[in-house]
Amino acid sequence: MNTLLSPHKTLAACALAGLTLTVSACATPGTVAAAGASSTAVANTGSGNPGSANSLPGVVADCTTAPPHALSEKPASIVITCADAGLGVQHLTWPAWAAATATGQGSLWLNLCQPNCADGKYGHYPVKVTLTDVQHSAQGPWFKDLKIAYEGARPPYSLPTSYVLLPPQAAQPVG
Repeated sequence: MNTLLSPHKTLAACALAGLTLTVSACATPGTVAAAGASSTAVANTGSGNPGSANSLPGVVADCTTAPPHALSEKPASIVITCADAGLGVQHLTWPAWAAATATGQGSLWLNLCQPNCADGKYGHYPVKVTLTDVQHSAQGPWFKDLKIAYEGARPPYSLPTSYVLLPPQAAQPVG
């Protein structure tokens, strides 16, 4: 039996399917993991050297490529859905970047899957961003959790407001 969905339900189903696929690929049970962002304009223009001694935490800003995933301080964008680059934050400015938390603002981008996810148009929504839960790695301290708070227009369907980011990864030895 063929069932037609309204455009709104189709959009929500498409977006949730994309999030489900990327989340299941990268998340631990009970979490939503960073799993991809738009392959358009994923600039990683960080400053500082998160791997140096006594440095501030960094964040994996671009997880759309194969490891290693480097740390960046104050990146211009962060990919949230690594598998398809359909969700992330960009045009980030960071008024506060400290040892325990970082706060900034920018624009959430989201593949709206219209007319379909492969050819989807992107929506952009103003957000505040908070990075917390500092972890430690061989590359240095890094922020594990990203939270967003909308500052105006919102996506046409509900999204999580908290995401678990990928840890940094060192290059794998060959052989």
